Formats: sequence, C-alpha cells, structure tokens
Amino acid sequence: MRPLPRPSRALRAVAATPGLAVSRLAAAGLLLLAAALGPAGVARRAAAAEAGRFDALIGTYSVGAFDLMTAGKLTGCAIEFTTVLKQSEGGTARYLRVSGDLSVSTVGNTVGPSIRIAADDISDGVNALPLAQKLAYLTLGRRDTIDDIEAASPTDAAGAVTYRLNSQALLLLLEGIAVNRIRLGVLVEGGAALDTPLDLDVVETKPDGAKTRDPGRVQRQFNGCTARLSKGGK
Repeated sequence: MRPLPRPSRALRAVAATPGLAVSRLAAAGLLLLAAALGPAGVARRAAAAEAGRFDALIGTYSVGAFDLMTAGKLTGCAIEFTTVLKQSEGGTARYLRVSGDLSVSTVGNTVGPSIRIAADDISDGVNALPLAQKLAYLTLGRRDTIDDIEAASPTDAAGAVTYRLNSQALLLLLEGIAVNRIRLGVLVEGGAALDTPLDLDVVETKPDGAKTRDPGRVQRQFNGCTARLSKGGK
C-alpha cells in the first residue's frame, strides 16, 4: 500500500501550537485527514471555503457619494460603488468584482455624465485579475446608454475605463439614481455581459455578508452636490 503523503508544515504547526482549543485526539485526526486528502484535497477544501465566503458577499458591497474638487472648487459629483458577482461556466464558478463610479462634472460651460468601470476576477481570494473591457453602459428599464457613449479611455488603475456620455444619458442617470434602479452592463473580453444591479441604499457589507443600509443617503448627498454644481460650485 502506498504511504500516505506527509501533512503540510502549516497543519503540523497548528496541531502543535499551545493555547489552541484543540485536543491531542482532534489534532491527530486533523493530521490524518490532511494526509488522506493530500495536497489536491486540501486545495479543494480551501477553494470551497473561499467560495462560501464570496457567496455571502454577492450583490452590492458598498456605495458612497462624494464631491469632485479641482483647485478647491467643486467641479463634479460622483457615486462610488463596489459589487460582487458570481458567474458559472461549465460547472465552474468564478467571482468577479465590478467597481467604479457614476459622475456628472463640468465640461466647459456644460455638465456631462461619465462612468468609470473596473472589472476584476477575485476568485482566488488573493489576487485581483483585471478583465479587459469591450463596453460598459447604464440601463434603466428598457433604456440604455450604449448609443450615448462619446469616448472611452483607460485610466491609471489597471483595467479601468472611463466612458464619457452625452447629455441624453444624463437624464437616464439622474432618473436611475432618484428611483434607485440603476443597472450596469459590462462586456468583457471572452465572456458574456456582466449584469450588475446597484443598490444605492447599501453603505457597507460585513465579512459575514450582513449589509448596513441607509435608504436615501446617497441620493441626498448627490442631489445636494449637483444643486451646488448648478450654481457654479458655490
């Protein structure tokens, strides 16, 4: 019979660490289980645990509103967000983070909207792998901003792209914020469009998935900012 593989150094250290509430019998069982599973089994268990952690975080992770300032003057208003998505392809799940901001800012004598989007694969729980984007847009009901994109340009952040939109998109953006029904569509290379609903009531998400909510907070802050912006930033 083939000898069982030796348990990892980390597991042996756990079993030998004083002060842990683990009996010698339980520690021995842990070592035998690790040996029986082997490296591949331990990796599968670790991946399953990581997946469970991400499953609790799926949805809008955090949202906040802030002012855009240039040389001490208000030049725009933005809503920053982070969401976590789960994609299943061929029986394999991967976890994606879509983050960025929705903003309106002064462009010359006019106010124009834009969206900044970054999409990353965070499945391994350690590294964020940027996904190349082909397109990103807002949707509200049956309307979208695909035809309202005037320019798309990469940002300093890896994989992030800013899409400058025309004035028609401004109406959709403001209406979506008012009724809290904004969705984002992000088309990445080699994959389907990522349908990303935003819940503007979410302030933050705890590690166990519990969400702190403050209904209307983002709208109040954003509307206050845009009111000042319309008056020349005063």
